[in-house]
Amino acid sequence: ISITVNGFGFHLTRESMMTFHQGKMHKFTIQVQNSMPTGDYQFKILDEAVTVWESELVSHNGTVREYVSVHVPEAGRLKQIIELMDISPLSISNLKVTGRLTREDFDYINEAMPYLEAINMYDASLVDSYLDGEYHNDVIPPAAFKNMHSLKYVTFPKKLKKIGPTAFEDTGLTGSLVIPEGVSYIGNHAFSSYGGSINLTGELILPSTLEYIGSSAFSNCGFTGELRLPESLNYLGTYAFSWNDFTGRLVIPLSLEEIPASCFSSCLKITEVVIPEGVVKIGEEAFYRVGIRTVIFPESLRIIDDSAFEGSNYSGHLVLPSNIEYIGERAFAFTQITGIDFPEGLTFCGESAFYFDKELSGVLEFPASLKVIPDDCFAYCSKLEGIVIPSGLESIGSYAFRGCTSLAAITSKALVPPVMDSNNVFD
Repeated sequence: ISITVNGFGFHLTRESMMTFHQGKMHKFTIQVQNSMPTGDYQFKILDEAVTVWESELVSHNGTVREYVSVHVPEAGRLKQIIELMDISPLSISNLKVTGRLTREDFDYINEAMPYLEAINMYDASLVDSYLDGEYHNDVIPPAAFKNMHSLKYVTFPKKLKKIGPTAFEDTGLTGSLVIPEGVSYIGNHAFSSYGGSINLTGELILPSTLEYIGSSAFSNCGFTGELRLPESLNYLGTYAFSWNDFTGRLVIPLSLEEIPASCFSSCLKITEVVIPEGVVKIGEEAFYRVGIRTVIFPESLRIIDDSAFEGSNYSGHLVLPSNIEYIGERAFAFTQITGIDFPEGLTFCGESAFYFDKELSGVLEFPASLKVIPDDCFAYCSKLEGIVIPSGLESIGSYAFRGCTSLAAITSKALVPPVMDSNNVFD
């Protein structure tokens, strides 16, 4: 390969063998050491990786390699050093920083470099970042690059433990995102995009050391490919991965007890979800408008909250685990399910829980533990053919079975029929 340093061209040839991976891209970082006494430069490969292929504009933009290199021996002095170098921060599009960086340096980058496109912090040490009431090292501070719409590429420090809240929110990051090993914490809205500037249409690769992902951390980034959650993960925030284009199978880690609200909502291309034993709750809108066709539920599951699977592509026969107690409002509304097995022990089913499930057919038998069939619960399930009312059912809400035009048989096991809240239960 050819490299230009201070206007001088160098042609580098790698001596050791390398393996060619068809259809993949070989990335590596080359460090240029200070000039030797002879006037020559020393080049060293720092890291390399084989990743998914990216477009020419993403991977082969030559300007990305023309870095302004700045060494900061004392944290907080980046501004002074750039001034001494007689470089206008407005002219910097690609920055390589070594030495020690602190909050003050990140504030300077954010405020003074509106045209920054790439930053390389591989050899930088991050010190004294304030996070969660304490000062930490090896942390990208909160809002470090927030709203830097021109920023497309980042090389993370080789030693990094945490990425603070909103650190890269509404930047211009593009391609794939590889979070390095060693990172255990990613804060709220760390990479979220509400202005639509982030274009991370490649894969998201998470490290095996990751324990905490905050609310909306990766919301609306545009990621593709399978999402692989590390087994080390023990906290997942609301909306963490919402509005992305992840594909294929999603496996929830064993370490989680709850899938939080809206965590994967509007991920239209996820087709299968595996939920392990130990998960007790699926939060509100957790899989709202997700492309999933099949879900494997654990026996440990007790709560499926409001709109958890509303508008998803869930199809086939729904077999609920035996410990389910609570099904929230609209939990399975507008799905493609064809049948339901209700477990004994179900005590609550919310309004419109199975609203407009137009493929639901056959005969439904409700468990004896269920006391109320609420308003609109099975409204417009037009292929439903029959229902069996249990002995303990006390009431049926308004319009509970309206629009069920194929309903031909109603069997009641109750000696005392349930109270109907109105005359339009079957309207």
